[in-house]
Formats: sequence, C-alpha cells, structure tokens
Amino acid sequence: MPLADNTGFDRLAPPLQRWLWEQGWSGLREARAAALPLLLDTEKDVVIAAATASGKTEAAFLPLLTRLWQREGKSHGKGLLLYVAPMKALINDQFERLGLICERLELPVTPWHGLSPAMPAWPLRHCRRGGFHGSM
Repeated sequence: MPLADNTGFDRLAPPLQRWLWEQGWSGLREARAAALPLLLDTEKDVVIAAATASGKTEAAFLPLLTRLWQREGKSHGKGLLLYVAPMKALINDQFERLGLICERLELPVTPWHGLSPAMPAWPLRHCRRGGFHGSM
C-alpha cells in the first residue's frame, strides 16, 4: 500500500488502511497527520481546527475508530464513539461517509435525530459491539 510511508498511516487499523488505499488516497492531509498521534496516544481532549474541506472529519474519526477497533476481544468491551452535531443534515452526511468506513471495521453506525424513525430502545444502552452513533 503506497500510503504506508505517510505519517502515522501504519498506525491505523489494517481495515482502515485497506479502505483508504482502495479509495485512492495518496496520503494523509496535514490535519489528519497532525491529529493521528494526538488521538491515538492520549486520553486528553483534542481540538482540530482547520479550513473547510481540509479533512477534519477523518482527522478525528480515523484514529478514534482505530482505537475502538483495537478494543475487539478485550474483556471490557469495545466502547462507544458518540458524535454530536448541530444540524440533522450534517448527521445524515456523516452517517453516509462514516458508514462506509465503519462497515470495514464491522462497527454499527446509528444516526439519531428528530427525524429518525422511532427506535424500539435507546441505541446506546444495548451497544454490545461498540460503534459510532451520530446525535443532535
């Protein structure tokens, strides 16, 4: 995979590495490369500030999804990644984009906002496999 030499790429979950390669990514944008070690190596809060269309979504989610994926098989469970957005349209957009990535990791993605169909139970309560949930 040609991205292996790019800063931190080899630290991502192997299914993410394959997905990025298949998408034709030639490298990690500056925001993604800078955020990767911060989000993989610390439990502290991180703010990613960058221009529009600079890759902030993947800068946050690629390392966080890697951490979630790495928890597979550990006794304390996988965990949960909760994304809160100010607009329903943004949740729907992220659901489509991140759904493709999470599919590779076999992690569920649940968009949840005022226009979502009624759910039988709060999706986070019974989250056994971990996953990504969008909320507003």
